[in-house]
Amino acid sequence: MARKQARIVPQYGDEMTVQPESSLPESALTESGLTDSAQPEAGKSEAAEADKTGTDDPQVGEARSAIHIQTHMKRNWPFYWISRVNARYVQVLERKLKPLGLDVARWRVLISLYEEEYLSVSEISAFSTLRLNTTTKVVQRMIADDLVRTRVRPTDGRVTEVCLTARGDALRDRALAEANKILAASFVNVSAEELAALNATMEKVFAEISRI
Repeated sequence: MARKQARIVPQYGDEMTVQPESSLPESALTESGLTDSAQPEAGKSEAAEADKTGTDDPQVGEARSAIHIQTHMKRNWPFYWISRVNARYVQVLERKLKPLGLDVARWRVLISLYEEEYLSVSEISAFSTLRLNTTTKVVQRMIADDLVRTRVRPTDGRVTEVCLTARGDALRDRALAEANKILAASFVNVSAEELAALNATMEKVFAEISRI
């Protein structure tokens, strides 16, 4: 099957770096008079009093360098918008895919194979954000519907790879056309620069949250 050129696909859904005060170089702190050696006596007394109140607590230190958000303000909480946008996207996508005989799980398997001709079930699970056992069941149903087929990975006989059949490839193209319409309508008031910045931000956030 011919490899297609990668395009923007509205499927999955990006670091705000805040430098803590303590990360400033020692030389900078000395020059600005912020080191203990440069503090006036009153400053030392205040620091000592602050120490008694628990400022040595690592959690307090982390809080100082964190992005402070008024949690009761939904509009200021980024995960509120991420959740709402994703939920609405899934609702609209389900409605558009239903006439094609697809659900979101099958769509995610189809589109995971957009840039790669062969992927293992585990790789599809990671790309599609579906649980591994769910992905396995979906792939099995898609095999029965002649949408995908499997083979043993040539470089590792322990790995089973999945690829699209001609029928699956045709169905993916029809589904992708619907998804691209949703993308265009959703981002009609967003510039290409803003979209690129959004994707870059979400990628950074995903990388950082994956470390937690």
